[in-house]
Amino acid sequence: MTTPVAVAAGAGKRAESPPPAYHTLSHGASVLPQPHVVDSPRSKQETRRSSSGTTTHPVLTDDEAFARMLQEEEYREIQQERDMLLALSLANGTADRGDVELAHFMAREYEDLIASTGAPTGATAHGVQASDSKELPQFDFSQWDAQTQQEQLDHLYALEIEESLRAEELANDAGWAEAMRLQDEYDRETENHEAWEEYKKTNFEECVVCGDENHKEEFLRPCEHGYCEDCLQAGFKNALASKTPFKCCKKNLSVDDCTGLEADFVVKYQELILELTTPNPMYCCNVTCAKFLPPASIVGEVGTCGSCKTQTCRHCRKRTHPGVFCEEDRETKAVKDLAMQKGWKTCPGCNHLIERQSGCLHMICSRCQTAFCYRCSKRWNDCESTCPDRQFLVPPPFNWLVLMLQI
Repeated sequence: MTTPVAVAAGAGKRAESPPPAYHTLSHGASVLPQPHVVDSPRSKQETRRSSSGTTTHPVLTDDEAFARMLQEEEYREIQQERDMLLALSLANGTADRGDVELAHFMAREYEDLIASTGAPTGATAHGVQASDSKELPQFDFSQWDAQTQQEQLDHLYALEIEESLRAEELANDAGWAEAMRLQDEYDRETENHEAWEEYKKTNFEECVVCGDENHKEEFLRPCEHGYCEDCLQAGFKNALASKTPFKCCKKNLSVDDCTGLEADFVVKYQELILELTTPNPMYCCNVTCAKFLPPASIVGEVGTCGSCKTQTCRHCRKRTHPGVFCEEDRETKAVKDLAMQKGWKTCPGCNHLIERQSGCLHMICSRCQTAFCYRCSKRWNDCESTCPDRQFLVPPPFNWLVLMLQI
């Protein structure tokens, strides 16, 4: 909105002067100096009077009317920009006391202008009705020369630059606020991550086989280590397929500690462990069966197969011969003679023949996992002080190594 200084039509004198030429807003904007409003120059232009005696608007030449129209249009554009900045400062709550006072001053001037021109009651805060606009006084732009216009345009350009810089500053402030928010969020996530890592140390662990991390309560513990259910099941299945016990932490793991296994599999694995841990195991003499005979199936000198019901002699490992004295068969005797010639040893755990091809005398039976001395065929712990060759199995003392290096 514009802020012209209004006078009564035909009053012949100017109204009260407006405030100083520039009213600085809180955001750097200013109000342009207003052109003077004067009475129509009667001495230079013709006047026409109506029959009622009232004075009409002066008659202008085409050049004068065109020049005035250009000046008014340029002034309205500049003033509209300034009014918009003032309105924004008031709407955004950034206006200071000077802005508010200036706004009240402009509103009073506009009300005086409407009152002085006799505007009807239909005039609003946005202006008078179009039908009454012809009654408004005219502006004299003769004092608003080209230099003044250029100064105002330069000032407007400077204000636009200032507003652009302020917008950029606000954007930077917003970016800084966003960066601080992201930093705070990162700090919170870091604290949460550290707390989570501390919680994991005391409540989580990795599977000893696959390395997957899970809560300790989810693991199976047949020994000191934790196993996934799938990994533990796979370990027992591989042990049964290879006819060897599933060992960890230097002991045989119990199949009862593994969940999810089928009942038939559990029975087979338990039979395997019983077979591997039974000294001098006995098998069915029926070549088409040849199954392990558990100790519970052997009564006296006869073992009865639970599958084919064949009875086997405990001594000769052939079919039972009631009433006939049992002698070892020739094949068994021939094998023992060959073992003596080759130097084979018998495992003290399962009585199977063992042949050492290379390495030290400390042997571990692949069948029953019994550790024994290959020289005396005794269990390794029993041989600790009696076997004369055991001293060569222990590494020499450190001083011996130093002596040998010096030599």
